[in-house]
Formats: sequence, structure tokens, C-alpha cells
Amino acid sequence: MTRVPPPRASALKDPAVVFDGHLALSVARGFASMVEKSAYRIFACAILPEHVHLVLGRRAQNGWKVFLNSVADSERAIRYVENNPVKEGKRPQRWPLVIPFIDLVTAIV
Repeated sequence: MTRVPPPRASALKDPAVVFDGHLALSVARGFASMVEKSAYRIFACAILPEHVHLVLGRRAQNGWKVFLNSVADSERAIRYVENNPVKEGKRPQRWPLVIPFIDLVTAIV
């Protein structure tokens, strides 16, 4: 006989927010506003009902600040974010705030 553990109490004080179409647009506008005011660039974005994925780059004084280990890691993360909505049975997302990723490290001379 398999025992089913009792349900755990939620760690959330309030119900989780679900990003419907209108809220997703508001989140995207907020991201776009921050991009305009900062050195950040968004290379991939997926806003799903329960969570958000971003791949960010940041212009630093000596080039681009990169937290992924390689260009291949960056490209893999971008593909993951772009494919995440499809994997969850939703349409692909195209946000105007997303810019194409290029190998900015070797592109800077």
C-alpha cells in the first residue's frame, strides 16, 4: 500500500498571481521600461501564466557583462526560453523588447 503524504501548507501568504493576457502585457511593458533606463538588453522572454523566463545581457564599461559561461550556454538558454511556451502547449511568444543575440564578446573590437 502506498501512503500519500498529507497536503503541505502553502508557503505563500496570498494566492499566487496568474499572468493572463493583460497582466502579461503589463509585465512586458515594465521590462521594456527598465531596458530603456538601464544598460540591460533582453535576448529572450517568455511570460507564462505562472512564471517568467528572461535571458538578459548587460553592457558594461569594458564590453558586455556575461553570467553564462559561453556563447553556446547563452544560445541554449535563449532556445529554452523561446521553446518554453510551446512545451507548455501555448503559442510561441514574440515580444518587441527582445533583441537578437549575437556573440557580443567577440564582436567587440
